[in-house]
Amino acid sequence: MLAVMETSSLNKAAEQLNISQPALTKKIQRMEAQLGVKLFERDKRGMRPTSFAQGFRAYAQAACTGYDQALAELHASTNGLKNTVTIAGAPVLSSKLFPEAIVRITRNNPDFRVKAMQRGYELAEAVIAGECDLAVSLLDETRPAGLAHRYLFNDKWVVIVRPEHPLARKPHVTTHDLHQCEWVYSNKDSFHRRQLERYFGEAGLTMPRAHVESHAPAIVKAVVSRSDYVGLVARTSVEADEKGGLLKIIEIDSPLMVRPIGFLWREKETLSPAAKALMQAIATVCREQGYQ
Repeated sequence: MLAVMETSSLNKAAEQLNISQPALTKKIQRMEAQLGVKLFERDKRGMRPTSFAQGFRAYAQAACTGYDQALAELHASTNGLKNTVTIAGAPVLSSKLFPEAIVRITRNNPDFRVKAMQRGYELAEAVIAGECDLAVSLLDETRPAGLAHRYLFNDKWVVIVRPEHPLARKPHVTTHDLHQCEWVYSNKDSFHRRQLERYFGEAGLTMPRAHVESHAPAIVKAVVSRSDYVGLVARTSVEADEKGGLLKIIEIDSPLMVRPIGFLWREKETLSPAAKALMQAIATVCREQGYQ
């Protein structure tokens, strides 16, 4: 099913799977009979997945990943690498939390092996795809099915301005004050862009027009620091800039600005001792750094 969805063609999918096209057709028909729904429709562009196939896709990917992970676990056990864990996180958070935690668990457990990687906003997808065992990620309601999670702490979305901005001198900044500003936004499909839209909507206001759009916090901060634009970023990503006097943080008093952070992993898989130890170490580092 996944191969047909990827290629939009029975012939190409069959070639990819190294089986005949009639054999693949029978497999798809058998799946449809078992599920009781139609998975594909034919159109001019080829095989188009139905809404049922789209809904089933995450579970199918998780099943394939789980099988691959099981094979990897067997191979790791045979080769003495059972206690290897791969973890991913956004650049700022991973730089703050991972190094100390990794040093602690590898110092106390010399047989543990940790692979750390940085990703942007596709952390949940990286876990589902088997690119990592764990991710420290935003726990928003749009994460894919097939993932387990554990809460770590609440970050916040905050407004940033340059120190010379008129709002930086105001003792209390209102929603209407923010509505009058020129904004740097993240992309339209981002979670915090949607939360900001809800925030203005609750005040009966439309979203201010975006003058600049970027999904990269570093670019948002750089643009804001050079202009009277305002932006919305995670507090953890701007703490150093505030301490250095480069940017001013303006808190928004709204539950919509709460940004829950936690671990993600594939829910049907058993975490290795190394993964469990790393999770505990990261949780400890969070508390020590004041993230609660």
